[in-house]
Amino acid sequence: MWKLPLLTAFVAGIGLVSPVIAQDIASLPDAKSSYLVFADRNGRLSPVAIEMVRNAANAAGPIDLSGSAPYVGTVKKQLIREGVPATAISVRTTASSLPAPQDGISSPEDRGVQIRF
Repeated sequence: MWKLPLLTAFVAGIGLVSPVIAQDIASLPDAKSSYLVFADRNGRLSPVAIEMVRNAANAAGPIDLSGSAPYVGTVKKQLIREGVPATAISVRTTASSLPAPQDGISSPEDRGVQIRF
């Protein structure tokens, strides 16, 4: 069975070094995969983004979405079209961290949706 190497951790500010016990990889929690997809200004997903959503839909287990409400909704609808039950999708909407632009055009950062599966 694989073992993680014995690691040492530096305690910031104190300068002490303490060993971290090696663990069986089998005992570690499963890591989730994550994609960050962006919609266009009209809320449409590109073919590349749709393929990423499709890959997430094909993974077994629950899917977590986070991002601005309209764009998270777009990704959720695509996941459902790909066969993911709505009950397997959890959604967390976030408010924009940027002020609203004067020209009414949203920034790409606000159109991003993180998919964790």
